[in-house]
Amino acid sequence: MKEDYSKARRMGLRTCRRNIRQGRSPYLLALESFLPRQKMQNPVSLGLCEIPVSLIAGTLTAERSNAFASDFMPIVDENSEFAQKWSALYDSQQEEGIREPILAYEFRNHFYVQEGNKRISVTRFVGGESIHGKVYRILPERDGSEETIAYYEFVDFFEVTGLFEIICSKPGNYAKIANSFGQTLKDKWNDETIEDVRSLFYKFQAAFRSIGGEGLEISEGDAFAIYLDVYKYDAGMPEADPGEMSGQVKSLWNELKTNTAGKAIVHVENPEEEPEPKTLLSGALAGVLGKGPAYSVKNPLKVAFLYDKTAESSGWTYQHELGRNEVQEKFGGAVETYVVKECDTEERFDAAFAGAAQNGTGLVITISPSMMKAAQRAAVRYPNLKILNCSLNLTSSAVRTYYCRLYEVKYILGALAASMSPDHRIAYVADYPIYGTIANINAFAIGAGIIDPEVKIHLYWSTRKDRDYKEEIRTAGIRMVSGPDVITPEDPSRRYGIYQIRDDGSIFNIAAPIQHWGVFYEKIIRTILNGTWGDRSSVEKEKTLNYWYGLSSGAVDVILSDDLPSYYSVKLLNMLKYSVMNGNVKPFSGEMHDQNGIRLEEEGKELTIDSIISMNWLNDNIVGEIPPADELGGSAQRIISVSGVNEPGTRNPNEVR
Repeated sequence: MKEDYSKARRMGLRTCRRNIRQGRSPYLLALESFLPRQKMQNPVSLGLCEIPVSLIAGTLTAERSNAFASDFMPIVDENSEFAQKWSALYDSQQEEGIREPILAYEFRNHFYVQEGNKRISVTRFVGGESIHGKVYRILPERDGSEETIAYYEFVDFFEVTGLFEIICSKPGNYAKIANSFGQTLKDKWNDETIEDVRSLFYKFQAAFRSIGGEGLEISEGDAFAIYLDVYKYDAGMPEADPGEMSGQVKSLWNELKTNTAGKAIVHVENPEEEPEPKTLLSGALAGVLGKGPAYSVKNPLKVAFLYDKTAESSGWTYQHELGRNEVQEKFGGAVETYVVKECDTEERFDAAFAGAAQNGTGLVITISPSMMKAAQRAAVRYPNLKILNCSLNLTSSAVRTYYCRLYEVKYILGALAASMSPDHRIAYVADYPIYGTIANINAFAIGAGIIDPEVKIHLYWSTRKDRDYKEEIRTAGIRMVSGPDVITPEDPSRRYGIYQIRDDGSIFNIAAPIQHWGVFYEKIIRTILNGTWGDRSSVEKEKTLNYWYGLSSGAVDVILSDDLPSYYSVKLLNMLKYSVMNGNVKPFSGEMHDQNGIRLEEEGKELTIDSIISMNWLNDNIVGEIPPADELGGSAQRIISVSGVNEPGTRNPNEVR
C-alpha cells in the first residue's frame, strides 16, 4: 500500500538525516567500497540459509545503494516506479510472505545483498527477524589478527551448527560455547542441541539488551560465552523464566564490563605498591571502624586452599602447601588455614566454595588456572568471599589473580646453564603452553645466548601425549638440562632445575628456581587483616587485579648447589641476580628475533608487560615448537582451554617490520 511506503520512506529519510549529522554516509554500505573485487573471487557456497535480518549490513555493489537509507528503508520519491514495486511487494508479503530467496554474500559475519534489496527492506519494515537466501561466503586472508582467528573459529562453529546469530570476537569463545553443551567444533551437532543453543542465546540476548548490554564494547556472543562459563548449561535453561535470566545477567554485569574491549588488567609488580594503612590502627580497631572484620586469635581469618592434586603427587601443589604452612605459622593464630583436597571436578569445586561461604571463610585460594571458571562462578554466587586464582592474563572483576615473574630467574638460569654446557646444547623441559610459560622459555634462551651466542635450546614438553622427554633427551645425547622447576615428593628422581647428566647417567644438580608462595600469601593476607584489601585506587569493578611479583619481592629466587666446580658460576649468578633486581638488566629489552627471523624489538626499547605475558613466539635459538592442544594429555588440555596462549602466528603488536 502507498501509505505504508510513505511511512517506510519517512523512516529512511530520518535515518539519512541522522547519519549526515553524525558524519556517516546516509546510504547502504557497499561491500566493494572496502573490499577489492579481486578479494571476492572463489566464494564458498553455503546453499540456502536462514539469514538473520539484523546481520544484513548492505549491498554487494554500490549500484542502486542510494535508493535506500543505511537501514534498508526506501528514500526514493513516492510517485516513482520504484515506490510502486516496493508497495506491490509489501502487499504480497502481507498475503503470502516473502517466498523468493535473496542472493547474498557473507563476509566476516555480515551479509551483503546482490539480489533482493527490496525484499530485505519490506522484511525489516514489517519486523521480520530472518529471510531465506542463497549465501556465498567470502573468506578473509589469514593475517594472524585476533579478529581473523575468531572469524575462522566462527566458520568451524557454523559448519557444525548452521547458526549465524552468535558472533564472538575473542578467539576461544566458540570452543567454550561448544564445550558448555558437551560438543566440539569438529563433529556435527544434533538438531535438538542446535535448537537449545539458539533458544537459550535469544533469551540471553533479550536479557542482555534489556539491561543495557548494547552499550558495552563486548559482542553478545562473547558475553554469552561468559554467561555459560558461570552458569553451567542444563536442559531446563531454554525454558527458564525470563526474569530469572535477567537476574543472572545482572549479577554478571561487572564480569561483562571487565571483558569489555580496552579494559586493562592492573598488574601489581611489587608488594611496595600496596598501600599502607591510612592510620596506625591495629587490624582489630580497623574492623571496629568498618574497614573490615576484627580478626584475632579468638576470631581468626579463615583461609581455604583448594587443591586439585595432592602435595605428595604434585610438586606444584607441594610448593603451595609449603606456603600455606608458612602463613599458618606467621600470624600467630590470627589466620586459620585449611585445605580442600581433590577439587578436580566442577561439582567438587562448587561444593568447596559453598562450604567456604557457609563456614565463614574470608579468603579462598585456588592454585591453578583450570580453577578460574569455578572461582568466577563462586564470586557471583557468594559476593562476600574474597577469591584468589593462581594464573596470568585471565580477567575477572571479582577474582584476583597472582603469579610469579619466574622469567627473571629463568633468564639467570639460562646464562648459568650456557656457561657450563659442554657442547652448546641445552634441553629445556616445559609443561603447559600457557600464559607466562613461553616468557620463561624465551628468557632462558636469551640469557643462554648472551653467554654463548652459539647455544641451541632444545625444547621438550612433558605433557605431550605418547612422548617420553627423558628418553628423547637421552637419545639426543644432550647433557645439560633445564628440567621441571620443582621436585615431587613421591618422585625419587633428581631431574629438576638445572642439572647435568654425567657419563655414567647420574644426575648432578646445579641450580633450581624457587617460588616462595608463602611470601605471596603473607603480603596479600596482610591487606585483609589491616583492612586495605580494597583501598587500591586501581581496584575498579570493571578491572582485573593481578599480583605479579618477581625477584625484588622475594617471591622468587635461585638456589645453587654447594658442589659447583667453579666459584665463577656463583659470581655470574649473583651479578645477574642483583642486576635484574635493580632493574639494570631487563631480559626482554633490546633487539630480539623469533624463529622466523622477525625482529621483535629495537635497541633501547623493551616489551610491555602484556606482550611478555601473552607471548606466543619462540626465540631464534630455540629448536622446537609450541604444540597444539590436541597433542597434549587430558589434564594439560583442561588448563590450556582456560589459560592457553593464542595459536602461534597471531600478530604481535611489538613486531618491528
